[in-house]
Amino acid sequence: MPKLDPASKAQPRKFGTFAGVFTPTILTIFGVVLFLRIGWVVGHVGLAHALLIIVVANAISLVTALSLSAVATTMHVGAGGAYYMISRTLGLQIGGAIGVPLYLSQALGTAFYTIGFAESLASLFPGLDARMVASATVLLFGLLAWMGAGVAIKALYVIMAVLAAGLLSFFLGAATSEWIRPELAAPEGVRVSLWQAFAIFFPAVTGMIAGPSMSGDLRNPGRSLPRGILTAIAVSAAVYLAVAVCLSLLADPAILRADSLVMVNLAAVPWLVVAGIWTATLSSGLGSMLTAPRTLMALAQDNIVPVWLANRLGSAGEPRAAVLMTTAFAASVAWLGGVNVVAPIITMFFLNTFGMLNLTAGLERLVSSPGFRPRIAVHWSVSLAGALACYAAMFLINPPATVLAILVSFGIYFLLKRRSLAQDFGDIRGGIWLSLARAALLRLRAYAPQPRTWRPFIAVFTKLSSGNAGGQAREGCALSGPSGVCRDDLLDLGSWLCGKSGLATFVHVLADPLGNKAGRGLRAASRRHLAGFLGERDAVAFTESIIAPDFDQGVLSVMQAYGLPGLEPNAALMGWSHHPEKRPGQLRLAHTLLAFRKSVLFLHVPPRIGFGQRRRIDILWTGGLHNGQLKLMTSHLLRRTPEWAQAETRLIRPVGGQAGIPGARRHMSRLLRAAHLQAEPLVFVLEEGRPFLEQIRQATAGASLLLVGLRLPEEDDFERAAHSIDEFLAEMHCAVLLVSSAEAGDLLKLDESSS
Repeated sequence: MPKLDPASKAQPRKFGTFAGVFTPTILTIFGVVLFLRIGWVVGHVGLAHALLIIVVANAISLVTALSLSAVATTMHVGAGGAYYMISRTLGLQIGGAIGVPLYLSQALGTAFYTIGFAESLASLFPGLDARMVASATVLLFGLLAWMGAGVAIKALYVIMAVLAAGLLSFFLGAATSEWIRPELAAPEGVRVSLWQAFAIFFPAVTGMIAGPSMSGDLRNPGRSLPRGILTAIAVSAAVYLAVAVCLSLLADPAILRADSLVMVNLAAVPWLVVAGIWTATLSSGLGSMLTAPRTLMALAQDNIVPVWLANRLGSAGEPRAAVLMTTAFAASVAWLGGVNVVAPIITMFFLNTFGMLNLTAGLERLVSSPGFRPRIAVHWSVSLAGALACYAAMFLINPPATVLAILVSFGIYFLLKRRSLAQDFGDIRGGIWLSLARAALLRLRAYAPQPRTWRPFIAVFTKLSSGNAGGQAREGCALSGPSGVCRDDLLDLGSWLCGKSGLATFVHVLADPLGNKAGRGLRAASRRHLAGFLGERDAVAFTESIIAPDFDQGVLSVMQAYGLPGLEPNAALMGWSHHPEKRPGQLRLAHTLLAFRKSVLFLHVPPRIGFGQRRRIDILWTGGLHNGQLKLMTSHLLRRTPEWAQAETRLIRPVGGQAGIPGARRHMSRLLRAAHLQAEPLVFVLEEGRPFLEQIRQATAGASLLLVGLRLPEEDDFERAAHSIDEFLAEMHCAVLLVSSAEAGDLLKLDESSS
């Protein structure tokens, strides 16, 4: 946001519907095309096609105006008009991708209308240099815009009066002249297509955008914009249709094609039409000069273009830096181009803008956002049909130019995307995803969970005391509350297991036995810290924080209530506690979770080891399939990630004697084939007299992760079981994941022969 000059703190003048919307809109619509090109269109394509062009162009303009009005009546419309509405609905990136071409088309419009004025003047005074006249006119417009919209609006009142007199003179001349039979179809031998003529005519209706661009200067944009724009479209459409019919009744098509000043010769008072031509082109050019700098200033205020372009240079409300830039650009184009060269370029950029305005309103209505409450109800199908018509017209006019215009918009979008623009407002993109998610969730209700569609939805739990809820972590690696496991390791494992198949939720449990933390903002601080922690690691996971009397109650609350049907957590991942007295309680918690049909994963990582080189995953196999299937699935999920893609998996089975080796190996090989998993079956004989844990440690030496099934004991035996687990973990020199499955189905879809 630029630092404004002290003078800019004064309140600028605000306009009403007539002065701020209707006048600049109607005078921008009544421009070059009305007096210098409508006869050209009728002469080349015939009256029927000319009327069709006028109707289609105005229909696109009308639908766009309705869509614009719907958006304008549900939000505060700031400076920038159409750009402001698109950016505040679809985001700064998309808004900028449309706003920059919109500004260029408005600036080109200034050049377009001044070129038309210069051509008409040069046809009456052949000695004049049209390029010099056009460039000088642009400079004059720039001076008026520098002085302020108030001065320019007063000038527009005079122009409107002269324009009305010129039109009245033409219609009086038409009423008193002899009529001929009009040519309805295009004359033979004429090589101008319907859509080429449409491209020449369409800039006439683009003046509709002049009203929204003055939105920042209006007293009540939500009321003035729809009233002023719709009235201007209705009046201008009637005038264009009447002029086309009159010209076809008064002049031969050959004359209409050759004489751009035919309306002068047909008028009751010719000099009034000449004055009307000049004032029409001048008014349109001045209207574009008023609107283009305001669009550019809005782009600069959003940091889309250099921020200095938003500087008012001492004015209370005029975008003077943008006026200087627009004047320089328009003067350069006026020096180089002609009317028929500039018109198709303007048409493409404006059709693109109109299409996005319609798309904006259609999507707002389609996603049923409660915040979208327009006073003018437009059905989403009307707006989307308008968007489709805009892009269809672009392709019919010039497919290569259409592709180029779209590529320009996409190029600007990706450039802005890389800049990561910050915005402090919401846009419709979140609403679109919410609507899609809602529709998907409602459809998901009809599908009962099946082993074939099983996916890992894992809640990863940590505990923070109030002292570190705001982000105070220990040096090196933050421990996850009561466990001795590095929080990074828990996050990594949860992210790996869910990958692209499931959903991971990283949960902070804030223990609060006395209920003192709820009103202190600790939950919000914890969530912010957790979101930042995940963002630093580019982790794809959800975050949640919960205040509970203790850690166990927090886990049980989340596992029962978190999520939606079909998307609730089916497994809890937490670290194995480094407090011996708390380990029996962890087994008791696991027993309760299994009763809720939630699988439990306890992670133990020896200090300073982590997951090593991630070269091998060992699965301790005892022959059972209950925990075994989840262990195999865990290994498969890990190996699908880039971090574990090079790891090998071994299925390790201890047996009591040599006689058991062939059967165990056949059983494991058959199991792996049935599950379509790659792993090396390894069977070894336990040596008598040698400690069991020592032999397991030797067999798993070099593993990065060991998966071990956890069979929970009876409730009165938790202490003994916890002690046994401690002894086992103490002997292992790698990360160990204890797996206790609550899945009743056949996760791996095994053949019956493998069971």
